[in-house]
Amino acid sequence: MLGISSSVSLNELHKAKPYGKAGSGRSLYANDKLQQTLNGLKGQANSGDHKSYHASAVVNAVNGLRAGTLPANTFLKNGSSNRYCVVHSGFEIEYMIGTPTSQTDIVIVDIRLVEKKVENTKRAGLWSVNQDDQGKWIARDWQPSLQPVSVTGNDESSRIKIGVNGYCEGLQHAAKMLPSHIARGKECELNKLSTTGYQLFYVPQSGNILKAGWQSLAQMSKFRKSKNDVEAAKILSAYMLDAHKKGLYVEWTSHRGGSVVLTEAMKILSEGDKGKPIDLEKKQSVFLSDPTSSLTEADSTRRKINTNITGDQWYNGSKMNMGYMAGAQKFGTAELVCSFTAIREGNKHDKAKRIAKQSTWGMVTTAAGYTLYTKAGALISGGMVASAGWGGLGLALLAVLDNIPALNEDYRSGKLQSTEKLIEKGINKII
Repeated sequence: MLGISSSVSLNELHKAKPYGKAGSGRSLYANDKLQQTLNGLKGQANSGDHKSYHASAVVNAVNGLRAGTLPANTFLKNGSSNRYCVVHSGFEIEYMIGTPTSQTDIVIVDIRLVEKKVENTKRAGLWSVNQDDQGKWIARDWQPSLQPVSVTGNDESSRIKIGVNGYCEGLQHAAKMLPSHIARGKECELNKLSTTGYQLFYVPQSGNILKAGWQSLAQMSKFRKSKNDVEAAKILSAYMLDAHKKGLYVEWTSHRGGSVVLTEAMKILSEGDKGKPIDLEKKQSVFLSDPTSSLTEADSTRRKINTNITGDQWYNGSKMNMGYMAGAQKFGTAELVCSFTAIREGNKHDKAKRIAKQSTWGMVTTAAGYTLYTKAGALISGGMVASAGWGGLGLALLAVLDNIPALNEDYRSGKLQSTEKLIEKGINKII
């Protein structure tokens, strides 16, 4: 694959010349370097190997610029009135509208091929996931474009199942977590998934919040989407648009902070071209498992783009605990669930563990809760601590325990886990 960036500066735009055959729609212009890049991609698009899908996606996106409308995954450069960029998983196409002889023709300014960043899991992208011989879920191949999983085709009864991860430790960790959420915790659905496999829209995790490990309640109301999530949402919107153009039926399932990315992607489609929402014709649906962003915003947006809203549930509302209440219902902006990280093995305190295991369950609840409280710092407000007392504090911190990713990876239909089971996990993994 051509892992290069063939750019043209503004003062070289006069060197651009027509590209491709003249026909209906806008004319395309590009300089010699970019024309060579495009010709090389055209050749690879017809090669028939795995890389051809990526080359074909770039070529189709370039040809799509001839249309009279801007793709939904096109973004205007700040401070400019005619500089645009089409964003996809493995590439970006920067272009300008307008030439000295036409106000509607397209001048391609830059083609950035970034497939290596996707393959190295540094950039969001779609991956095929299947089980190996030992039954372990493995993400294997990056998918530049959407394809039906079933050999019999794609319809409402055989939707393409795609997971969108939030907090995770990497690509393979995300691949392992999503199946139970896509299957809604049902064994029969999980068995079907093990036969067909699924696709994972992988969102790389980065930022200070994950390094710190904790986020205070005070910060939650000031939450802003990270640059990483915004980029991932742009890429996800391109896949959703690709599915729409192909008439594919898709079911998107987000887990933890993936709800932020999925909602933002739907908002991009709702803005469409000149503010007119993309109509998905009820062929795509969304399910937010353990949502950590506003359900109100997600619900309004999914209706604007006409997703399939039939069925009783489109989010996992069974977890009425503190993380869910703060993230999905109250603030609508919290990353509480996806920002918790378990304290590593090297930080375990053997003495505390030994004392805790010798205590009664009531004392264990307090010990585990108190340890988490001292680690969390501002996580629990002073007012809560002052008014709750040890009994109330234990219950509040039990809800915190219930939202730690190491204890909360699989789909659950209950509210809080049983006290004994949760504290036993906490003693083994947290203290």
